[in-house]
Amino acid sequence: RIDRQGPVLSVSAPPAGALVSTSSVTVAGSAGDATILTINGVPVPPGAGGAFSATVLLAEGTNPVSLVARDAAGNQSTLTHPIVVDSLPPVLTLSSPVSGTCLAAGSSLEVAGRVSDAHPRMPGAPDGPSVSATLTPPVGSPTTLTATPDASGAFSSTLPLAEGNDGAATLLVTATDALGNVA
Repeated sequence: RIDRQGPVLSVSAPPAGALVSTSSVTVAGSAGDATILTINGVPVPPGAGGAFSATVLLAEGTNPVSLVARDAAGNQSTLTHPIVVDSLPPVLTLSSPVSGTCLAAGSSLEVAGRVSDAHPRMPGAPDGPSVSATLTPPVGSPTTLTATPDASGAFSSTLPLAEGNDGAATLLVTATDALGNVA
């Protein structure tokens, strides 16, 4: 029998397009009948049945992890397996309110702006950032609302101002991405 087929390469973990927040990840899978396997140019000895597992260093952004397997007959197979590192917080810009805005007690405060995340999501990856706005009055309990940004990243939410709360209030707006990075 003449072997003209390269080894069958597959990655079982992490899934293609995985979104991680770490600078390294363990890549595991099978290299079929490979006798030689490299991951990003680093030799990885295949185990029984071609099983492999190796720690791969990653950089911020999309990392095309390259696997190359060769069998005893010299046939070669390649596989590129993307993994995305996102360790950066989203970018949050407020358009409303402006600093020092004065409002009457019993009215409401519109909180609006735009949020964006550094890395586009691969199909099936978690959703983009969420926004939380907390208004802390001079007296009483804080009020927190969440806003869901639209496809362009724009968001808007309205916070009520309680009667009898004259004085300076504090507004804290945060954006959190799918991996918990906070801006």
